[in-house]
Amino acid sequence: MLALDADKAGIAAMKRAADLMLHRGLDVKVAVLPDGQDPADAILESKEKFKVAVGKSVHVIEFLLATLKSAVSDERSLKLKVRDEVLPFILLLPNRIDQEHFVQVVAKEIHTTDDAIRFELDRLREQPTAVPRKDIQTDVALVSVRTGSVVQNHLTYLQAVMYLVDKPHTDALKATLDEISARWKIEEANTEAVAETTFTLERQFEHLAPTLILEEILARLNTFRQVVVKREVTTLREELAAAEAGEDESLVGEILTRLQIAHKELQKPPFDSSLWKASAD
Repeated sequence: MLALDADKAGIAAMKRAADLMLHRGLDVKVAVLPDGQDPADAILESKEKFKVAVGKSVHVIEFLLATLKSAVSDERSLKLKVRDEVLPFILLLPNRIDQEHFVQVVAKEIHTTDDAIRFELDRLREQPTAVPRKDIQTDVALVSVRTGSVVQNHLTYLQAVMYLVDKPHTDALKATLDEISARWKIEEANTEAVAETTFTLERQFEHLAPTLILEEILARLNTFRQVVVKREVTTLREELAAAEAGEDESLVGEILTRLQIAHKELQKPPFDSSLWKASAD
């Protein structure tokens, strides 16, 4: 049973966990939390309501379908998204009876034929990278980077990833990281730590579908930006308190302006797949 945050990062984490659990033979369901709450808030608000959400849980494939249907309005785009993001999970189901059940469920939800879904599944079966190996022991979500601060940990991971994706994605990721690092004065990641993390990720990425890898990178990138900017906000608040204590009005005004910029940055929408498309264009 998975109960994770309902934002993009939470859904990406849910996919990674489901990928790992399904190919190990587990039956995976998702508790749909009310009003997009995170699990901690839901439990604090009402244990009984959380129990109800758990009781009404749905299979992870049904959850993914519902999530995509609520996010994608264009019918053709929806079908393509389902092909790329949902069908690989059907192949992870342990038996053909279960797979056939979800062939019918997916076909009905996106208004296509069972045969069309089976054709796409057969096509995916011919692509060895589309389905993780059954003997995989670790998952990319479990990679542990310990090089110092939280900011440096995330930066190390993201710089390591650049060696493992193709050029358009590398270019987009590098440009984004450079912009964030320059704007918020982030130190370079440790070279040895990047190399060690690259080696670890290389062994794990070979077992994951490309779409899951890119979603993992986007989730990490969004977390990195949030951590960096929140650290800046904390620092600026400390500087503001000192400036106010010293009655330095000009410095107070400057810090307040910088705080306003940081808060606007926190309100920006998260990075999504358009980051890759912009680079390709």
